[in-house]
Amino acid sequence: MDSTFVFTLPAGVSPEELASMDFTMTYCFDYNPIVFDFRIYNYSASNWNTVKSIAYVLPGDYTTEDLSVEGNLSDYVSSDGKVKINLYSVVYGAPVFEISIDVLRLRIGAVTIE
Repeated sequence: MDSTFVFTLPAGVSPEELASMDFTMTYCFDYNPIVFDFRIYNYSASNWNTVKSIAYVLPGDYTTEDLSVEGNLSDYVSSDGKVKINLYSVVYGAPVFEISIDVLRLRIGAVTIE
C-alpha cells in the first residue's frame, strides 16, 4: 500500500504560524490484518517522516487514530501551502487487502505573530 493525500493550509495561514498539526483518521481494513506507517512529507529534507507505525489492525473493525506531528511544523508545508501524508506498507506475499477510510482530517493550530 502506498497512498498519498494532500491538504492545503487555509488562505492567510503561513507555515511559520503553525503551533500544532494533528490528524484524525478513522479506517477499517476489509480482509487481512496489516501493519502500516502513517507518514508526512518533510519538504526541507525531501523525504517522508513516520508519524506512527500502526501494527496489526484487525480486519472488519473501525479504528480511530489521533496523530500529532512533532518538530518544526513549517518543514512539513510546501511553499504553496500543501501538506502531504502517506499511508505506506510493504506487503510481502501479496495478500489481498482493502482499506476504507471514513475520516481523514487535518487540524492545525495557528498563532498570530506581530
